[in-house]
Amino acid sequence: MVCGKLVAVGDSVLLGTADSDQLPPIYYLEYMFERSDARKMVHGRLMQRGSQTVLANTADEREVFLTNHCLEFELGDVKEIVVVQIRSIPWGHQHRKANAYEDKVDRERARDRKVEGLSIEYYCKSLYWP
Repeated sequence: MVCGKLVAVGDSVLLGTADSDQLPPIYYLEYMFERSDARKMVHGRLMQRGSQTVLANTADEREVFLTNHCLEFELGDVKEIVVVQIRSIPWGHQHRKANAYEDKVDRERARDRKVEGLSIEYYCKSLYWP
């Protein structure tokens, strides 16, 4: 339990940082374990925001990329749980129209959430490995 919510493997979380000027990193939880001294630990993979990649300011603010950078941290270091949808998108010219329509609907839904003041829901479509 973190901040009154159940944290499970497969969730994505914001990790608290000492530097308040930076955006807190997002980690995808791969597994959890308990050390011999009873500390609850988490193994997570960093999810890089699009603005922190080569895309810089052209990236969508909601898109994150899974990386191969891993970190083990205490469960108590988790700041909050965030929604990250892992997407599998069909490729090929025959799927182009359907993908474009789904992207449009998703952008409209995200805009409505932003207007209502709700939290950002991120999405991940690929691995970032420069």
